[in-house]
Amino acid sequence: MLRPQPSPDPAYARKKRPGTLWVWLIHLAQAHPDWALGFGDEVWWSRVARPHLASWADDGTPLRLVERAVARDDPDPKALARYGLLMRHWNAVGKRAEQLWLRFVDGRPVSGVTTQFLDWCCARLAAAGKSARTAPPFRRGPLIMH
Repeated sequence: MLRPQPSPDPAYARKKRPGTLWVWLIHLAQAHPDWALGFGDEVWWSRVARPHLASWADDGTPLRLVERAVARDDPDPKALARYGLLMRHWNAVGKRAEQLWLRFVDGRPVSGVTTQFLDWCCARLAAAGKSARTAPPFRRGPLIMH
């Protein structure tokens, strides 16, 4: 029977412990009523790009692919992006509040638009009494604003 070999990194098991970072961040945010914890995501859709789906045709019939094109005078965007942030914060007695902040933009999610979204989130946090700062680069996962 084959057994997995131990990692040469002595801290491997600690690093790979599931959920430890998440739990630590949540407890840290709970202890600071002036902080907020955000879980962010971005996604985009294209009217022109094909989804990755299975295709089939009847026996003896060739599979026909239709090229999607957008007319030059079409005013609608070719792509649509959505930014989302699930914002959680706790008050002084430990009661949790949650909000979902969404923004939709024309086009793909590019750095300039992402930065504008994070600035918008920081401005909303500042208006809610949180001491907002510019966030690190947008990525999936937890984001603490304080």
